[in-house]
Amino acid sequence: MKWFLLFLLSIQSFSFGQQWKVTALDYKNVNDVASRKGSLFAATSTGLFVSYNGGAAFYQVSLPAATPQYTYSFAAIGDSLFVSTGQGVLVSTTNDTVWTKVNTSPTSGYFYSYKGILFVDNSGVNRSTNRGQTWQPVPSIPSSFSGGEFAVSGSKIVYGMGYGNGIYLSTDAGVNWTQSNSGLGKDTNIFSLCAANGVLVASTTTSPTDSNIIYQSTDEGSTWQRIAKQPVSGILRSFYVAGTSIFGEAYGKLYRSTNGGLTWVNVNSGLSTSISAINAFTIVGDTLYAGTTVGVWKRPLSDFGITDVHTADDKLPVQYSLSQNYPNPFNPTTNIEYRLSNTEFVSLKVFDLLGREVATLVNEAKSSGTHEVNFNAKNLSSGIYLYQLSVGAHVETRRMVLLK
Repeated sequence: MKWFLLFLLSIQSFSFGQQWKVTALDYKNVNDVASRKGSLFAATSTGLFVSYNGGAAFYQVSLPAATPQYTYSFAAIGDSLFVSTGQGVLVSTTNDTVWTKVNTSPTSGYFYSYKGILFVDNSGVNRSTNRGQTWQPVPSIPSSFSGGEFAVSGSKIVYGMGYGNGIYLSTDAGVNWTQSNSGLGKDTNIFSLCAANGVLVASTTTSPTDSNIIYQSTDEGSTWQRIAKQPVSGILRSFYVAGTSIFGEAYGKLYRSTNGGLTWVNVNSGLSTSISAINAFTIVGDTLYAGTTVGVWKRPLSDFGITDVHTADDKLPVQYSLSQNYPNPFNPTTNIEYRLSNTEFVSLKVFDLLGREVATLVNEAKSSGTHEVNFNAKNLSSGIYLYQLSVGAHVETRRMVLLK
Protein backbone atom coordinates (compact mmCIF):
# COMPACT_ATOMS: atom_id res chain seq x y z
CA MET A 1 0.00 0.00 0.00
CA LYS A 2 2.85 2.40 0.87
CA TRP A 3 4.54 1.68 -2.45
CA PHE A 4 1.24 2.37 -4.24
CA LEU A 5 0.87 5.73 -2.47
CA LEU A 6 4.48 6.63 -3.30
CA PHE A 7 3.79 5.73 -6.94
CA LEU A 8 0.74 8.01 -7.01
CA LEU A 9 2.71 10.84 -5.43
CA SER A 10 5.45 10.46 -8.01
CA ILE A 11 2.89 10.62 -10.83
CA GLN A 12 1.33 13.76 -9.35
CA SER A 13 4.74 15.37 -8.92
CA PHE A 14 5.72 14.53 -12.50
CA SER A 15 2.47 15.84 -13.93
CA PHE A 16 2.71 19.05 -11.94
CA GLY A 17 6.14 19.74 -13.42
CA GLN A 18 4.83 19.42 -16.98
CA GLN A 19 3.45 22.89 -17.53
CA TRP A 20 4.11 26.15 -19.31
CA LYS A 21 6.44 28.67 -17.69
CA VAL A 22 6.73 32.36 -18.41
CA THR A 23 10.00 33.82 -19.72
CA ALA A 24 11.54 37.15 -18.76
CA LEU A 25 9.28 38.86 -21.31
CA ASP A 26 6.22 38.46 -19.12
CA TYR A 27 4.28 41.67 -19.64
CA LYS A 28 4.28 42.50 -23.36
CA ASN A 29 1.58 41.96 -25.96
CA VAL A 30 3.51 39.64 -28.30
CA ASN A 31 2.35 39.58 -31.92
CA ASP A 32 4.85 37.02 -33.24
CA VAL A 33 7.90 34.99 -32.23
CA ALA A 34 10.74 33.59 -34.33
CA SER A 35 14.09 31.85 -33.96
CA ARG A 36 17.43 32.02 -35.73
CA LYS A 37 20.54 30.01 -34.79
CA GLY A 38 19.56 29.72 -31.14
CA SER A 39 18.28 33.29 -30.75
CA LEU A 40 14.65 33.91 -29.77
CA PHE A 41 12.87 36.97 -31.19
CA ALA A 42 9.63 38.60 -30.09
CA ALA A 43 7.70 41.19 -32.10
CA THR A 44 5.55 43.25 -29.75
CA SER A 45 3.34 46.30 -29.83
CA THR A 46 6.08 48.29 -28.09
CA GLY A 47 9.28 47.06 -29.73
CA LEU A 48 11.41 44.20 -30.99
CA PHE A 49 13.15 41.96 -28.43
CA VAL A 50 15.80 39.22 -28.60
CA SER A 51 16.94 36.57 -26.11
CA TYR A 52 20.17 34.58 -26.29
CA ASN A 53 19.49 32.28 -23.34
CA GLY A 54 16.11 30.69 -23.95
CA GLY A 55 14.09 33.58 -22.57
CA ALA A 56 15.92 34.01 -19.25
CA ALA A 57 16.65 37.59 -20.37
CA PHE A 58 15.43 39.73 -23.26
CA TYR A 59 17.06 42.78 -24.80
CA GLN A 60 15.18 45.45 -26.75
CA VAL A 61 16.60 46.00 -30.22
CA SER A 62 17.31 49.54 -31.38
CA LEU A 63 15.31 50.06 -34.58
CA PRO A 64 16.22 52.48 -37.39
CA ALA A 65 15.37 56.14 -36.86
CA ALA A 66 11.74 57.15 -37.48
CA THR A 67 10.62 53.50 -37.30
CA PRO A 68 7.62 52.97 -34.99
CA GLN A 69 8.13 50.50 -32.19
CA TYR A 70 5.10 48.46 -33.27
CA THR A 71 6.39 45.20 -34.81
CA TYR A 72 4.00 42.64 -36.15
CA SER A 73 5.16 39.52 -38.03
CA PHE A 74 8.37 37.64 -38.97
CA ALA A 75 9.47 35.79 -42.09
CA ALA A 76 12.82 34.23 -42.98
CA ILE A 77 14.75 33.80 -46.20
CA GLY A 78 17.87 31.77 -45.50
CA ASP A 79 19.66 33.44 -42.59
CA SER A 80 17.89 36.77 -43.17
CA LEU A 81 15.00 37.57 -40.84
CA PHE A 82 12.32 40.08 -41.88
CA VAL A 83 9.78 41.83 -39.67
CA SER A 84 6.81 44.00 -40.60
CA THR A 85 6.28 47.22 -38.67
CA GLY A 86 3.81 50.08 -38.61
CA GLN A 87 5.85 51.74 -41.37
CA GLY A 88 7.26 49.08 -43.63
CA VAL A 89 9.69 46.17 -43.53
CA LEU A 90 12.96 45.69 -41.64
CA VAL A 91 15.62 43.01 -42.19
CA SER A 92 18.43 41.52 -40.12
CA THR A 93 21.01 39.49 -42.03
CA THR A 94 23.41 38.01 -39.47
CA ASN A 95 23.64 40.38 -36.51
CA ASP A 96 20.57 39.96 -34.29
CA THR A 97 20.70 43.56 -33.08
CA VAL A 98 21.25 45.31 -36.43
CA TRP A 99 18.05 45.89 -38.43
CA THR A 100 17.80 48.01 -41.57
CA LYS A 101 14.77 49.39 -43.36
CA VAL A 102 13.95 47.63 -46.64
CA ASN A 103 10.87 49.59 -47.64
CA THR A 104 8.18 51.82 -46.17
CA SER A 105 5.35 49.56 -47.33
CA PRO A 106 3.51 47.34 -46.80
CA THR A 107 2.77 48.03 -43.15
CA SER A 108 1.85 45.40 -40.59
CA GLY A 109 0.26 42.28 -42.06
CA TYR A 110 0.99 38.58 -41.68
CA PHE A 111 4.33 37.57 -43.30
CA TYR A 112 5.13 34.34 -45.09
CA SER A 113 8.11 33.19 -47.19
CA TYR A 114 8.32 30.52 -49.87
CA LYS A 115 11.42 29.71 -51.93
CA GLY A 116 12.89 33.17 -51.44
CA ILE A 117 9.60 34.98 -52.13
CA LEU A 118 7.89 37.09 -49.47
CA PHE A 119 4.12 37.34 -49.06
CA VAL A 120 2.18 39.66 -46.79
CA ASP A 121 -1.52 39.68 -46.00
CA ASN A 122 -2.45 43.35 -45.88
CA SER A 123 -5.54 44.64 -47.71
CA GLY A 124 -5.26 41.55 -49.86
CA VAL A 125 -2.08 39.61 -50.60
CA ASN A 126 1.10 41.33 -51.78
CA ARG A 127 4.16 39.53 -53.17
CA SER A 128 7.86 40.44 -53.32
CA THR A 129 10.56 38.66 -55.32
CA ASN A 130 13.41 41.01 -54.29
CA ARG A 131 13.48 40.55 -50.52
CA GLY A 132 10.86 43.16 -49.74
CA GLN A 133 12.21 46.09 -51.76
CA THR A 134 9.15 46.25 -54.01
CA TRP A 135 5.74 44.60 -53.73
CA GLN A 136 3.06 43.66 -56.22
CA PRO A 137 -0.58 42.96 -55.32
CA VAL A 138 -1.96 39.53 -56.21
CA PRO A 139 -4.99 40.40 -58.37
CA SER A 140 -6.67 37.00 -58.17
CA ILE A 141 -7.19 37.27 -54.38
CA PRO A 142 -9.85 39.73 -53.10
CA SER A 143 -8.38 43.00 -51.84
CA SER A 144 -9.84 43.07 -48.37
CA PHE A 145 -7.97 42.73 -45.12
CA SER A 146 -8.75 39.23 -43.98
CA GLY A 147 -6.11 38.08 -41.55
CA GLY A 148 -5.53 35.00 -43.70
CA GLU A 149 -2.91 32.28 -43.34
CA PHE A 150 -0.55 30.46 -45.70
CA ALA A 151 0.59 26.84 -45.87
CA VAL A 152 2.52 24.68 -48.33
CA SER A 153 1.24 21.27 -49.44
CA GLY A 154 3.27 19.38 -52.01
CA SER A 155 3.78 21.67 -55.00
CA LYS A 156 1.09 24.15 -53.97
CA ILE A 157 0.92 27.24 -51.81
CA VAL A 158 -2.41 27.35 -49.98
CA TYR A 159 -3.99 30.53 -48.64
CA GLY A 160 -7.05 30.59 -46.39
CA MET A 161 -8.97 33.78 -45.73
CA GLY A 162 -12.09 35.02 -43.99
CA TYR A 163 -15.12 37.04 -45.10
CA GLY A 164 -16.52 33.97 -46.84
CA ASN A 165 -13.73 33.77 -49.42
CA GLY A 166 -12.33 30.40 -48.33
CA ILE A 167 -9.29 28.69 -49.85
CA TYR A 168 -7.01 29.77 -52.71
CA LEU A 169 -4.30 27.66 -54.36
CA SER A 170 -1.21 28.55 -56.38
CA THR A 171 1.01 26.21 -58.38
CA ASP A 172 3.41 28.88 -59.72
CA ALA A 173 4.97 30.31 -56.53
CA GLY A 174 2.12 32.71 -55.88
CA VAL A 175 1.79 34.47 -59.24
CA ASN A 176 -1.69 33.08 -60.02
CA TRP A 177 -4.30 31.77 -57.59
CA THR A 178 -7.57 29.85 -57.98
CA GLN A 179 -10.36 29.50 -55.45
CA SER A 180 -10.77 25.95 -54.12
CA ASN A 181 -13.77 25.58 -51.80
CA SER A 182 -15.04 22.19 -52.98
CA GLY A 183 -16.50 20.38 -49.96
CA LEU A 184 -16.53 23.41 -47.64
CA GLY A 185 -20.16 24.27 -48.33
CA LYS A 186 -20.95 27.49 -46.48
CA ASP A 187 -18.04 27.09 -44.05
CA THR A 188 -15.77 29.45 -45.99
CA ASN A 189 -14.56 31.73 -43.20
CA ILE A 190 -11.06 30.34 -42.65
CA PHE A 191 -9.58 31.17 -39.27
CA SER A 192 -6.46 28.99 -39.36
CA LEU A 193 -4.67 26.68 -41.77
CA CYS A 194 -1.71 24.31 -41.65
CA ALA A 195 -0.09 21.35 -43.40
CA ALA A 196 0.66 18.41 -41.13
CA ASN A 197 1.56 14.78 -41.79
CA GLY A 198 0.67 14.94 -45.48
CA VAL A 199 -2.74 16.59 -45.07
CA LEU A 200 -4.11 20.12 -44.87
CA VAL A 201 -6.18 21.12 -41.85
CA ALA A 202 -8.44 24.18 -41.74
CA SER A 203 -10.41 25.77 -38.92
CA THR A 204 -13.63 27.33 -40.24
CA THR A 205 -16.91 29.00 -39.36
CA THR A 206 -19.93 29.34 -39.90
CA SER A 207 -22.75 27.15 -41.29
CA PRO A 208 -26.51 27.67 -40.79
CA THR A 209 -26.84 24.83 -38.29
CA ASP A 210 -23.57 24.84 -36.37
CA SER A 211 -20.20 26.57 -36.37
CA ASN A 212 -16.49 26.12 -35.78
CA ILE A 213 -15.82 23.14 -38.03
CA ILE A 214 -12.51 21.36 -38.73
CA TYR A 215 -11.92 20.39 -42.37
CA GLN A 216 -9.17 18.27 -43.88
CA SER A 217 -7.79 17.93 -47.41
CA THR A 218 -5.75 14.95 -48.60
CA ASP A 219 -5.23 16.23 -52.17
CA GLU A 220 -3.28 19.47 -51.57
CA GLY A 221 -6.39 21.58 -51.11
CA SER A 222 -8.36 20.59 -54.21
CA THR A 223 -11.21 19.11 -52.15
CA TRP A 224 -12.15 19.31 -48.48
CA GLN A 225 -13.85 16.93 -46.06
CA ARG A 226 -15.52 17.85 -42.79
CA ILE A 227 -13.90 15.75 -40.07
CA ALA A 228 -15.10 17.22 -36.78
CA LYS A 229 -16.94 19.97 -35.02
CA GLN A 230 -14.39 21.82 -32.94
CA PRO A 231 -14.49 20.26 -29.47
CA VAL A 232 -13.47 23.50 -27.77
CA SER A 233 -15.15 26.67 -26.60
CA GLY A 234 -14.37 29.17 -29.32
CA ILE A 235 -12.70 29.06 -32.72
CA LEU A 236 -9.32 27.37 -33.06
CA ARG A 237 -6.68 29.76 -34.43
CA SER A 238 -2.90 30.16 -34.71
CA PHE A 239 -2.20 26.62 -35.90
CA TYR A 240 1.41 25.50 -35.43
CA VAL A 241 2.91 22.14 -36.40
CA ALA A 242 5.64 20.46 -34.35
CA GLY A 243 6.47 16.89 -35.28
CA THR A 244 3.18 15.06 -35.70
CA SER A 245 1.33 17.50 -33.40
CA ILE A 246 -0.84 20.48 -34.30
CA PHE A 247 -1.23 23.21 -31.67
CA GLY A 248 -4.10 25.69 -31.80
CA GLU A 249 -5.60 28.26 -29.45
CA ALA A 250 -9.08 29.46 -28.68
CA TYR A 251 -9.55 32.58 -26.54
CA GLY A 252 -6.28 32.11 -24.68
CA LYS A 253 -6.65 28.36 -24.15
CA LEU A 254 -4.20 26.01 -25.87
CA TYR A 255 -5.11 22.69 -27.51
CA ARG A 256 -3.20 19.92 -29.26
CA SER A 257 -4.14 17.33 -31.89
CA THR A 258 -2.06 14.30 -32.83
CA ASN A 259 -4.44 12.87 -35.45
CA GLY A 260 -4.71 15.59 -38.06
CA GLY A 261 -7.32 17.70 -36.26
CA LEU A 262 -9.86 14.95 -35.58
CA THR A 263 -9.61 15.27 -31.78
CA TRP A 264 -8.04 17.89 -29.51
CA VAL A 265 -6.86 17.91 -25.88
CA ASN A 266 -6.23 20.85 -23.58
CA VAL A 267 -2.52 21.54 -22.94
CA ASN A 268 -3.02 24.81 -21.09
CA SER A 269 -1.46 23.85 -17.76
CA GLY A 270 0.63 26.68 -16.33
CA LEU A 271 -0.50 29.43 -18.72
CA SER A 272 -1.85 32.59 -17.11
CA THR A 273 -5.60 33.02 -17.00
CA SER A 274 -4.98 36.64 -18.06
CA ILE A 275 -3.98 35.50 -21.56
CA SER A 276 -6.71 36.43 -24.04
CA ALA A 277 -4.93 35.14 -27.17
CA ILE A 278 -1.93 33.04 -28.16
CA ASN A 279 -0.68 34.57 -31.38
CA ALA A 280 2.37 32.58 -32.48
CA PHE A 281 4.80 29.74 -31.77
CA THR A 282 8.42 28.91 -32.51
CA ILE A 283 10.99 26.31 -31.49
CA VAL A 284 14.49 26.95 -30.15
CA GLY A 285 16.47 23.80 -29.49
CA ASP A 286 14.22 21.39 -27.60
CA THR A 287 11.76 24.00 -26.34
CA LEU A 288 8.45 25.29 -27.69
CA TYR A 289 7.79 29.02 -27.23
CA ALA A 290 4.40 30.76 -27.41
CA GLY A 291 3.85 34.47 -27.97
CA THR A 292 0.74 35.65 -26.11
CA THR A 293 -1.06 38.80 -25.03
CA VAL A 294 0.82 38.43 -21.73
CA GLY A 295 4.38 37.78 -22.83
CA VAL A 296 6.36 34.78 -24.10
CA TRP A 297 5.89 31.36 -22.50
CA LYS A 298 7.87 28.16 -22.92
CA ARG A 299 7.60 24.42 -22.43
CA PRO A 300 9.93 21.48 -23.27
CA LEU A 301 8.95 19.55 -26.38
CA SER A 302 9.56 16.37 -24.41
CA ASP A 303 6.44 17.17 -22.34
CA PHE A 304 4.48 16.35 -25.50
CA GLY A 305 6.61 13.37 -26.48
CA ILE A 306 8.03 15.35 -29.43
CA THR A 307 11.62 14.42 -30.25
CA ASP A 308 12.00 14.67 -34.02
CA VAL A 309 11.63 18.30 -35.03
CA HIS A 310 13.72 19.92 -37.74
CA THR A 311 14.27 23.68 -37.55
CA ALA A 312 16.11 26.06 -39.81
CA ASP A 313 19.32 25.35 -37.89
CA ASP A 314 19.28 21.80 -39.30
CA LYS A 315 19.97 23.25 -42.76
CA LEU A 316 23.31 24.80 -41.87
CA PRO A 317 26.18 23.45 -43.96
CA VAL A 318 27.88 20.57 -42.17
CA GLN A 319 31.30 21.41 -43.66
CA TYR A 320 31.67 24.44 -41.35
CA SER A 321 30.85 24.80 -37.68
CA LEU A 322 31.38 27.36 -34.94
CA SER A 323 31.34 26.12 -31.35
CA GLN A 324 30.20 27.92 -28.24
CA ASN A 325 33.09 29.69 -26.54
CA TYR A 326 34.42 28.29 -23.28
CA PRO A 327 34.36 29.30 -20.54
CA ASN A 328 31.18 31.32 -20.86
CA PRO A 329 30.65 33.70 -19.07
CA PHE A 330 34.36 34.59 -19.04
CA ASN A 331 36.80 37.13 -17.55
CA PRO A 332 38.81 38.24 -19.41
CA THR A 333 39.87 35.35 -21.71
CA THR A 334 37.92 32.64 -23.50
CA ASN A 335 38.51 30.07 -26.25
CA ILE A 336 36.61 29.87 -29.55
CA GLU A 337 36.70 26.70 -31.66
CA TYR A 338 35.66 26.29 -35.31
CA ARG A 339 35.89 23.48 -37.87
CA LEU A 340 36.59 23.44 -41.61
CA SER A 341 36.32 20.55 -44.08
CA ASN A 342 38.47 22.32 -46.70
CA THR A 343 41.18 24.93 -46.84
CA GLU A 344 39.32 28.26 -46.90
CA PHE A 345 39.78 31.96 -46.26
CA VAL A 346 38.36 32.55 -42.78
CA SER A 347 37.15 35.68 -41.01
CA LEU A 348 36.40 35.53 -37.29
CA LYS A 349 35.35 38.82 -35.71
CA VAL A 350 33.81 40.07 -32.47
CA PHE A 351 31.02 42.68 -32.32
CA ASP A 352 29.17 44.50 -29.56
CA LEU A 353 25.37 44.58 -29.43
CA LEU A 354 25.31 47.78 -31.51
CA GLY A 355 27.01 45.95 -34.36
CA ARG A 356 30.38 47.67 -33.90
CA GLU A 357 33.45 45.52 -34.56
CA VAL A 358 35.64 45.30 -31.46
CA ALA A 359 38.16 42.64 -32.49
CA THR A 360 39.39 40.64 -35.49
CA LEU A 361 40.61 37.22 -34.38
CA VAL A 362 41.20 35.54 -37.75
CA ASN A 363 41.48 37.04 -41.24
CA GLU A 364 43.47 34.60 -43.39
CA ALA A 365 43.35 31.22 -45.14
CA LYS A 366 43.11 28.21 -42.84
CA SER A 367 43.54 24.51 -43.54
CA SER A 368 40.85 21.89 -42.97
CA GLY A 369 40.37 20.59 -39.46
CA THR A 370 39.63 22.00 -36.01
CA HIS A 371 41.01 25.39 -35.00
CA GLU A 372 40.98 27.18 -31.67
CA VAL A 373 41.44 30.90 -30.97
CA ASN A 374 42.00 32.62 -27.62
CA PHE A 375 40.17 35.92 -27.15
CA ASN A 376 41.33 38.41 -24.52
CA ALA A 377 38.72 41.04 -23.62
CA LYS A 378 40.72 42.87 -20.95
CA ASN A 379 40.03 46.25 -22.60
CA LEU A 380 36.27 45.70 -22.98
CA SER A 381 33.49 46.33 -20.50
CA SER A 382 31.13 43.67 -19.18
CA GLY A 383 28.28 42.71 -21.44
CA ILE A 384 27.08 40.47 -24.27
CA TYR A 385 29.26 40.22 -27.39
CA LEU A 386 28.75 38.44 -30.71
CA TYR A 387 31.47 36.47 -32.50
CA GLN A 388 30.99 35.73 -36.17
CA LEU A 389 32.61 33.17 -38.46
CA SER A 390 32.58 33.93 -42.21
CA VAL A 391 33.74 31.29 -44.69
CA GLY A 392 32.79 32.09 -48.27
CA ALA A 393 29.00 32.52 -48.33
CA HIS A 394 28.62 30.77 -44.96
CA VAL A 395 28.17 33.07 -41.96
CA GLU A 396 27.57 31.85 -38.42
CA THR A 397 27.20 33.96 -35.27
CA ARG A 398 27.21 33.07 -31.57
CA ARG A 399 26.99 35.02 -28.33
CA MET A 400 29.29 35.22 -25.34
CA VAL A 401 29.09 37.02 -22.00
CA LEU A 402 31.97 39.01 -20.53
CA LEU A 403 31.47 39.28 -16.77
CA LYS A 404 34.08 41.30 -14.88
